[in-house]
Amino acid sequence: MVDLNCKALQAITYLTLPYMEEGSDIVQIASMASIQPVPYIGLYGATKAFVLSFSRALNIELRHKKIKVTALLPFWVQTDFFKVASTNDLIKYFDLIYTKEFIVQKCYEKLIKKHHKDIIVPGKFARMQYRLVKLFPHSRVMRIWLRKQKIKY
Repeated sequence: MVDLNCKALQAITYLTLPYMEEGSDIVQIASMASIQPVPYIGLYGATKAFVLSFSRALNIELRHKKIKVTALLPFWVQTDFFKVASTNDLIKYFDLIYTKEFIVQKCYEKLIKKHHKDIIVPGKFARMQYRLVKLFPHSRVMRIWLRKQKIKY
């Protein structure tokens, strides 16, 4: 997971940068898990926190080249993630699952309008959670997560 979500992302980004022109956009796939610790899929969340931090820093570093780097923070998305993310059966509750098409469309709309900063959080529910997670201490956020999963703390 670290090799794919961190090392490969970094390598591909640095390999392609020399070929990017002024006005180019880079979209890195982070996750809502990047902004909060997520027990029982903690390594996944940690790798996505890397993506978020790397993307935001790179966005500043590339300003002089007028290359925009955006971290996309989707909520749950209908993919094979659910088959491989957790080797235990503890994670069972998924508030809302968006389609891949919805996530791509919302990201594309923001990129075209140029109305985004260095992150895109597609979907009203995801944006609401993004704001709420900023307000609560991580200990509280993790307790809420565990309660939703029906895991005793």
